[in-house]
Amino acid sequence: MSTLAQVLAVTAGVLHVGVGVVEAFFFQRPWAQQFLLRKRSSPREVDLWAFNVAFYNVFLGLGTVLGVVLVARGLVDEGRTLVLYTAGFMTLGGIVLWISDHRLWTGTLGQSGFGLATLLATLAS
Repeated sequence: MSTLAQVLAVTAGVLHVGVGVVEAFFFQRPWAQQFLLRKRSSPREVDLWAFNVAFYNVFLGLGTVLGVVLVARGLVDEGRTLVLYTAGFMTLGGIVLWISDHRLWTGTLGQSGFGLATLLATLAS
């Protein structure tokens, strides 16, 4: 994997972990809802959903970073495979987000932007 692919993968991973932390622990704060939903209120029923989705993002981000660690430790095929899977997951997850609600296009860019860039850079290297 190229250095560019590794930097993009770590960036995508850290971004997903960060968003996961916001979703899990700060979701009820107005600034977090504005950041995540583009509005400042949501029904209380959404809290459990947000907490669950948060950990999908955290695990996805950690998996991406783990892939880069594996590459750095000489397990190139294993690490590259993990990065390709997680980057593909991010990319497709962002597309599904946009299909479900076009107003969340900024979330789509955040979810899939670095994932797609990582995917392309990894495939090219």
